[in-house]
Amino acid sequence: MLFTKTTALAPWIALCSALAGCAGPDRDSARQNEVDINNAKPLSEAPDIVRVSTVKMERTEANGLASCSGTIVANNRVLTARHCVIAGEPLRHSVLLNSGVRVGVFAIRTHPTADLAVLSLADDVSRVSAQAIAPIHVGGTISPGTRVVVAGFGITSINAQDVSDQVRFGKLKFSDFVGNYSLLSPDGPSVACSSGLGFDPEACIGTDPACSNVCPGDSGGPVYQFRPDSGWGVLAVNSGASCDAAKPVGGFSMIAADARTLRNWVLNE
Repeated sequence: MLFTKTTALAPWIALCSALAGCAGPDRDSARQNEVDINNAKPLSEAPDIVRVSTVKMERTEANGLASCSGTIVANNRVLTARHCVIAGEPLRHSVLLNSGVRVGVFAIRTHPTADLAVLSLADDVSRVSAQAIAPIHVGGTISPGTRVVVAGFGITSINAQDVSDQVRFGKLKFSDFVGNYSLLSPDGPSVACSSGLGFDPEACIGTDPACSNVCPGDSGGPVYQFRPDSGWGVLAVNSGASCDAAKPVGGFSMIAADARTLRNWVLNE
């Protein structure tokens, strides 16, 4: 579960398919310190939708703030990961908009099986910030190798335990449908999830390499896909990843919860 705390950060949370064995990372890897979006691209190159709809979600803890990412999917609604929230305590959560304005949360819905949660906001974001709604793609197929864009407010340094206030973005490619999988946490029980999609970095070649990956704090952030007929839209929600681009045993570099198939639930339609 890619979740950060400003005061105490677990060094690793492994993710893998529920059907395969799990193992921890190579903690000696030098790449383990590259903890923002691995090989992040310049924000100036990001699709506009990244800048205007990706937000930071924070939750108060006894020893500080815990942080995830999210996406504005309605003027008063943010989509994030289920493992990022405590559904019964909405007032402990807030959303930090890119303008610096903080908006409170008055209700939270969590999906019973998918790693998805919807935050109902206490204010209309269009009144307090120049941010926009990200459409959620309707159905459609996705083929292996399809390139996607990921975004989030992940931490910038494990050693300094810094949490980023700057959205970053990167590129991955779709690998395969995962279906059921488990999020494994060193400080709690595993969490069973459904509707998983697997993504991997592409080889770092050419002038526009797509070998990025996501890290702590990017959980709940959007996976955007461009479609010629409808433009940019949310395909999935970041559920977990290996951070340094090395695949967990039996898994993928990133697993995300499929938002397309649960679009009506997200929008409460």
